[in-house]
Amino acid sequence: RTIVYNNYEDEKPQKLIKNLDIYINLHDKYIVKDRGKQKVKVYKKDRIVYSMSGTTEYNFYLFTNIGKCYKVAMESFTEETEGDIAKKLSYEENEHTIGCYNPFAQDKFIFFITKYGLIKKMETSEFLNIKKASSVITLNEYDEVVTVLFGNGEEEIIMASKQGLAVHFEGANIASYKRSGKGVQGRKIEPLIGEIADAAIITSETAYIVTDTSDALIKKTPISEFPLQGRATKGR
Repeated sequence: RTIVYNNYEDEKPQKLIKNLDIYINLHDKYIVKDRGKQKVKVYKKDRIVYSMSGTTEYNFYLFTNIGKCYKVAMESFTEETEGDIAKKLSYEENEHTIGCYNPFAQDKFIFFITKYGLIKKMETSEFLNIKKASSVITLNEYDEVVTVLFGNGEEEIIMASKQGLAVHFEGANIASYKRSGKGVQGRKIEPLIGEIADAAIITSETAYIVTDTSDALIKKTPISEFPLQGRATKGR
């Protein structure tokens, strides 16, 4: 009897796949949790604002205030437990994280909301194939992205200004754009006043809008007090 066998090594040995949870706080500091370990250091003082979960064979996507999207490989965190995401991705001066997207999510669209009232709607597939970093919205001088929202494109959206006015409109009526382009006016901004503070997705289950002020005051308002309006109005 003759036994024939091959004795060779793969040119590219398979990598060890780990399950990771990544948390980023308000100041762009991150901590990685390896779900295979029991003891994990966590932030006690700073609020966690973004989190991603997945295996080291996948990527996630970070969005910043200057309109850039960064594709981040989960595997790049396998040897680190904590650090500064801004330094890791070589952010520009005054650049910071304002949103993240996990490709396992079922969202089909992303809405970019800018300080001066612009809103841009994009299909999520538009940025999944970017390289390491790419601009996803063209901003006017001094403008910046204040938040990003994710959904199926049919939701309603509410945009609130620093002066306490809000405009509530249908996201389905907004055309989607490619990566180049500015988007459309979401709320009418008067010169030098009326900057957008934040925005939110409104669904059929939304009952209240909760707002907080720089004086640490909080107000809970029924969504019925924010009727649907046309886009690009001042709000109420």
